[in-house]
Amino acid sequence: MKNNSSRGANGKIDYLEALRFLLACLTMAWHYYYFGPLLGTISADPVNFPALRYCSFGVDIFFVLSGFIIIGSAHSRSPGQFLTNRLVRLGPCLLVCAPITFAANFAAGYSPSSLGLLSSVLVLPLPLIYGVDWSYWSLGTLVTFYLIVFAAMHFGDMSKHALTLALLLALYSAATLVPGFAFTAGPTTPYPFERYAPFFAAGILLYLIIIKRRYSAVVLLALATTFVLIAIRSWMEAARISELLTKASPAPISGPFMALAALGIFICFTRKANYAWLQRLYSVLGRTAYPIYLVHQNLGYMIISFAEKRLHLSLDLRPYVMVFMVLLSVVIAVYIEPRLAVRYRQFLNQFASMKRPMWARVRGSKAGVRDLE
Repeated sequence: MKNNSSRGANGKIDYLEALRFLLACLTMAWHYYYFGPLLGTISADPVNFPALRYCSFGVDIFFVLSGFIIIGSAHSRSPGQFLTNRLVRLGPCLLVCAPITFAANFAAGYSPSSLGLLSSVLVLPLPLIYGVDWSYWSLGTLVTFYLIVFAAMHFGDMSKHALTLALLLALYSAATLVPGFAFTAGPTTPYPFERYAPFFAAGILLYLIIIKRRYSAVVLLALATTFVLIAIRSWMEAARISELLTKASPAPISGPFMALAALGIFICFTRKANYAWLQRLYSVLGRTAYPIYLVHQNLGYMIISFAEKRLHLSLDLRPYVMVFMVLLSVVIAVYIEPRLAVRYRQFLNQFASMKRPMWARVRGSKAGVRDLE
């Protein structure tokens, strides 16, 4: 049956849910067919198909998507409600996926970090302490953005100050390009937030344009400036990855092309689905994307390596491992995560309701008794 509303029946822009799934699968393909072989974690030859080499920038599109979605979720909510919703979005899947990766590392004879596991399940330490899987670096960046929005909500209504936040993110990223700027990440930080801040800013600005219909000169100029920053940052990131894997440097023109691709792909997916069954399908795909991202990298590398070195299988298992990761993620997203999320939210609400420590509540109760006496 057709749905003629401007959004999906679930209140989401349905095609963005499909985009989540597509980006997760492209990231998985990049790790298995290009990054892993070049890094030496998979013994197979890399696939040098040009489009595959740039699939790593699917994460950057995901940051644009996050800026778009998160600024909308901050409207008409208190800071506490916003942070609770964000933790419920990330935490339950991490409670399932992080122990799976930790156990697999342990079974394979590695020495997984217990501190990394603790950081993963607690979520909030991820910007400072690496999680148990290499792919969790992006969660650290995402949580940093959550905390910035959470802090900004204490100073003003995000429905009125979203443009200001986007401008501040873009200006900060631009300032860190200036040699000698004081407030930059240390040289040992592999994924500093300033590198990805323009992508979140672009998502916020696109939200203002697409959803709020704000076409003012300031918004459009801010988006154009952010596009330039995204082009610069994309080229720098491509150069970093190329230097790590192939010792080659991409042409500077690749930056604007990657920026156009990132924003263009995102805009193409800001559409509604006209059929209820399609909305439900995209919703499942969107929920499945997150656990795919959490479990596919280290666990996939170990499965493929085990088959090659221990079982001596000559068959290329990568397509089968990809299918396995998708099926495992569907089970987590559809059957496990929703049930766990209910308990997780209840725990956070109970924790938030404890406005005073136990000793203060006990002292208060005693004083009340004395007053009555």
